[in-house]
Formats: sequence, C-alpha cells, structure tokens
Amino acid sequence: MGHSFSPGRKEAQENWDEEFEREKATYALLRPLQGMVIPQFFGEIRYDNTKALLLLDIEGTCLAAPEGGLLELEDLRRLLNEAFATLAPFRILQDDVKLDNFHLVDNNKIMFVDLERVSEEPLSDEDLDFNVKSQVNRLVKFYENHQYYMWKDGLISVDT
Repeated sequence: MGHSFSPGRKEAQENWDEEFEREKATYALLRPLQGMVIPQFFGEIRYDNTKALLLLDIEGTCLAAPEGGLLELEDLRRLLNEAFATLAPFRILQDDVKLDNFHLVDNNKIMFVDLERVSEEPLSDEDLDFNVKSQVNRLVKFYENHQYYMWKDGLISVDT
C-alpha cells in the first residue's frame, strides 16, 4: 500500500533552538523508524523566515481529538506498548507525555509526533522498562479522563 506525498512542517518556537536541534538529532538517530512510529523527516527548511522541519504528514488523528478518543483502553495500552517497544533498541524515551504527541494511524498503530523532548542519556534496561510502563500507564489514564470529558461534553458517544 503506497502513500501519497503530503508534506508537513513543524516551525521552530521562539527561544527553542536547543529543542529544535535535539529534535533534528533525534530524527537522525531514529532514521530506521521513520514512517513506522515517527514521521518521515526530510530536513530543515525556512518557512516565512522561520526555521522548520519538513516532515511527511502521517495523517491519522491525534489521541486528544474526538476521533482519536474512540479506542478501548486495552487496545490503547497494546498500541502504546508496541510503539514504545519499537523505540526501545535506541535506548531513548519520548519525555513529553501528553495525548497531543501521539497519533492513531490507520486505526492500528500509534506514532510519536513530537521529538523535541527525549531522554538525553541512553537508559539502562531497568530504567527503560520502568519509564515505559510509567508513561504507558500515565497516557492510558490521561486518555480515560479525556474520553470521559469528551463524552460529558457531547463530543463522543458510547454505544450500549
């Protein structure tokens, strides 16, 4: 199944030069995972006189959006564990754990979309395992709470 090219960009935030450079370095380190659990990275560009990363639009939906809030919690936990397991051989962890930084793609995988804050030093097996479990648990809890508020606000419904 081929994908059509749909470029996206992520503009550098003011006074975030270090984070911008870290994100570029992370994309380089994770080159084998591009298109699998992170967007494909094409390089740095200037857009409207601002530095930006040129990325392939992964489509899908943000887990914080109503369309991304329809997973069963067990399915979300499984998909998150699969995504984090793909990162594990690189000994890094995405440190900005919020629903906005994870997209559900093709209803069967999670992709990381924000890599400006990752663990600075390679993690030991024990630290990596502990942190992955903690992050997955935190994300599932955030998701569960977010689902409740989206349901309460009428943004999603529950079939009984």
